[in-house]
Amino acid sequence: HFFAMISGIGIDIAHVQRIADVVRRRGELRFARRVLSTSEMRDWKQGSNESLRYLSVRYVQVNSSILNLFD
Repeated sequence: HFFAMISGIGIDIAHVQRIADVVRRRGELRFARRVLSTSEMRDWKQGSNESLRYLSVRYVQVNSSILNLFD
């Protein structure tokens, strides 16, 4: 059986300027494809004025999940 358990609690900080630099260099759509699920992509495309913030939050969530899976 698989039992999920909390291995730790922490705070993840996104350096939005660094993410903005990557988005500027590589393109917003390319970055979005790497960090968003299909449903998140739909939400992102429907848009808001806080696109960079949305992408930054999702990037931190994906990064944190991957780090925790392989820790």
